[in-house]
Amino acid sequence: MTRKADRSQDRQAAPHESGRNSARFASFVVGAVLAFAICAAVGWKASSSNIFRDFGRFHTRLSPESFFQPTAREVMALARELLDKNKVNVVIGGSSVFYGVGQPEGQTIADNLRRDLGENYRVINLAMRGGDVSGIAEQTVEMLLREQYRVVYVSDIAVGGTVTLLGSTPYQYYFWDARARNMLIDWPARDQRLTLPWYAEQRMSAMLNKYLYFMDLWNTIGYDYVFTVYSTLIPGHFWQARKDLPDNEIDPPEQFRYRNGELELQLIKRISEMPTEPEWTLVGTALETALPDVVRKSAVLAVCENSPWLLEQAAPETQAIRKAMRERMVKRVMEVGPSSLLACEGFEKDDYIDRVHLSVSGAAKIAPRLADRVRATSRNNGWVQ
Repeated sequence: MTRKADRSQDRQAAPHESGRNSARFASFVVGAVLAFAICAAVGWKASSSNIFRDFGRFHTRLSPESFFQPTAREVMALARELLDKNKVNVVIGGSSVFYGVGQPEGQTIADNLRRDLGENYRVINLAMRGGDVSGIAEQTVEMLLREQYRVVYVSDIAVGGTVTLLGSTPYQYYFWDARARNMLIDWPARDQRLTLPWYAEQRMSAMLNKYLYFMDLWNTIGYDYVFTVYSTLIPGHFWQARKDLPDNEIDPPEQFRYRNGELELQLIKRISEMPTEPEWTLVGTALETALPDVVRKSAVLAVCENSPWLLEQAAPETQAIRKAMRERMVKRVMEVGPSSLLACEGFEKDDYIDRVHLSVSGAAKIAPRLADRVRATSRNNGWVQ
């Protein structure tokens, strides 16, 4: 009788225990969904306004190079705060040349251009070390144009080199983030060339971030409170809040300039072979594919490479070929839409710190030349008189 009673009690308790387990599981699911929803809401709210204070540029301690990846929403929030729809806005893009390697904060090309253009213009520097004409800056220009900003895009461009489709590594994540959020200009020429499958990490991450805002939330926490990824570019404690890490670009003293001059001179010789006509055609085609026509219409692409002092040490034949290549590059760029110029002709030894990077004095010299072309582009677009 006792065993029968026990079995009867077990049968009666089983449904109750099963019900409690179901309730626990349901509570866990609801809690997890609620936690995700709260994190997504916080990420959405954080990226709705500018998180970057006293912004000058995405220096090495605040860039994808050190695993800080600003999202399209965050950069647009920054741009909206610094730019003005009632002014002509200049977005600086390109490589480390226009980013300002060798130019401390306040003395960059962007800083000088801002001073030269005056109050009727606004300037933001979104160039990246190792960047390209396409990439974060150019894609931000697309977003600004969609919001009816008047934008002149200013970038350096390599002689004879083709523009990458989505920007260089490690900046391509930005394209997929902006594309997933439908923030870019619809440009079929580019879209038809996309080869990354939908299940690739960058595309999947971007699509998930569109709804969950986890990158936006992580950036906010990493910028204001604590960072969680180690980087050799971060001094001391890598977990420091990125807002506490200053721009560390310096004006290098004389003994640190042209340190690899002989190697750079050899490099000049190796790259001094005039491209064929099909290769020049490809240069223009790459620009047309990567940059929507409305961006090219308002772009200023500067050819500025090889320190004249260093180039003068090469053989006369090499000098002549490089000069012809620079001039041909400007011509080819202008054939497909952007304005272009030889921006560094006549510069001297002290205007560079190495083969390609401008010094503080070089940044001051190039700014008026860029400013003239920006004003001309603004007039051509009917934005100023």
